[in-house]
Amino acid sequence: MGTFSRIASVRSVWAVGIGMSLAVALAACSGSRADPSGSQSADSVFFEGWIEQAQGTASEEQLTILERAREAGAMEEADVQSALERTFQCFEDAGITYTQTIDENMGLPLPAYSFGGGINAAPDGPWVGVADACINANSFYVEMAYQNQPRAIDIQEAWFAANGREQVVACLKANNWDFDEDAWWQELLKASTELWKETAGLNDGGTQEGPNAVDCWTDAGL
Repeated sequence: MGTFSRIASVRSVWAVGIGMSLAVALAACSGSRADPSGSQSADSVFFEGWIEQAQGTASEEQLTILERAREAGAMEEADVQSALERTFQCFEDAGITYTQTIDENMGLPLPAYSFGGGINAAPDGPWVGVADACINANSFYVEMAYQNQPRAIDIQEAWFAANGREQVVACLKANNWDFDEDAWWQELLKASTELWKETAGLNDGGTQEGPNAVDCWTDAGL
């Protein structure tokens, strides 16, 4: 049976988050939360970027959630769940099976789910396109905005500071890796992954992890 998972792990955030999500998140977090001149806050600008990306693809219901978040300056877990309920209904109407859990990513609760086309479905069968259409129309932009919004980054940064930043930074320094130790957690995850690939011999076309691999992220218990 072909199955796929969404929002499944910390490591996947860097790998599967679309470029726009990281760029907008970085832009939103680079300045102050409120502009004293009275213009839009960075939080509102962040959600405005997702509204623009969603035009022509997202349903009215999904756009409404994004617009509400833009006005409030934040998106709640309940907003994601509401959007996912429409995605799951779309799955059910198309005969696509799914399971849902709540994962915690760096202190942030994340609704997670896996879905498949059925026992006899091919991994690359037509159901994949149908599932993608369900997700894009109903919840994709809400999911991405929720986990990359400035408030989410703050929650994750606070969790990371208490649970592993010091160890990851020390490990990268000990291995003479070039990085910004004051960078946000996703940048340090990227640096740790790059160090791991280099020391594991995977940058030279290797497919098996070598004996000298250094994994700062895992070694820190993350």
